[in-house]
Amino acid sequence: MRAPSDRIRLEPSGLELSRMGFGAAALGGEYGELSEPEGQRAVHAALDAGLCWFDTAPYYGRTLSEERLGLALKGYRGAVCLATKCARIGPREFDFTAQGVRAQLEGSLRRLRTTEVDLYQVHDVEFGRVDQILNGTLPELEALRQGGKVRAIGLASLRPHLLHELTT
Repeated sequence: MRAPSDRIRLEPSGLELSRMGFGAAALGGEYGELSEPEGQRAVHAALDAGLCWFDTAPYYGRTLSEERLGLALKGYRGAVCLATKCARIGPREFDFTAQGVRAQLEGSLRRLRTTEVDLYQVHDVEFGRVDQILNGTLPELEALRQGGKVRAIGLASLRPHLLHELTT
């Protein structure tokens, strides 16, 4: 049987992830109140269990999740695969523009206390216009990857058929 801490390789990027990741939405209070010390204990318990993949977004707690995850991972950055997202800012607020994506990444880097993220994903693409995502958002993500601030890029959606449409 495979353990959650077993490593897998995300191709073609070559990123190495634990089979199970730590979804950090709860650090931002998305599912109820969670104190900073409780959040740190949860992150450290995941690290102790061998997990190395941590996923967050500015949307989670309106940046609080990234802040808390950045603090909790202090001293561990080289040992983890850090993923965050762009485009979704609030419950009904989105910015899929190239300028917005770049500015959101700069904010995420500050909050996460790092100079690069391993995986940068477009959050909830179903709320954007396909033409804008294809001609603005994705080219900007690729530019950020080429510039070294992002190691790999991806798309996230509640609608898998849309992911297929955007990648073919």
